[in-house]
Amino acid sequence: MLPQIRGRIVTLSSEFHRRAKLNLDDPNWRRRRYNSSQAYNDSKLANLLFARELHRKLLACGSQILSVAAHPGIVHTGLFGHVNGAAGLYLDIGSRIVGHDVEKGILPALFAATQEISGGTFVGPNGFRQLRGFPAIVQSSKNGNNTQLGQRLWQLSESLTGTRFDCGIPRPAV
Repeated sequence: MLPQIRGRIVTLSSEFHRRAKLNLDDPNWRRRRYNSSQAYNDSKLANLLFARELHRKLLACGSQILSVAAHPGIVHTGLFGHVNGAAGLYLDIGSRIVGHDVEKGILPALFAATQEISGGTFVGPNGFRQLRGFPAIVQSSKNGNNTQLGQRLWQLSESLTGTRFDCGIPRPAV
């Protein structure tokens, strides 16, 4: 799809990326006991790293396309219904107390898609601990800025999908 994109790509992440323990040696949880909460956290860090690595690759190709990331904060949507036990109950109640509704939760993604911001930027709510609030450019975790980890994830993704990035045109791996 990259040849058809003219403006920017917004990748959705989550504030839960801060709890990630991304294991690139076992990304599909084959050698570890599966933990749905941890898998979610890891996937959100992977999304953020993807957005930033895509930005670096597009920039290196001279592309005008921007790649940015956004997270909605805590939004009460019922998303945490798959989380079992006390953690699920905690997340459901917590999202009702400290989170915001879907209409406010979508604002960071809209901001990331429409405002004048730099590639590689991370947008989220500006309130306490980025749980809710108005959209703003926010800081990610240290791992969310880890270029080396982003490059390793990109290489793993190319290997697992059998494709490689070539200045905006994905091609089959040789």
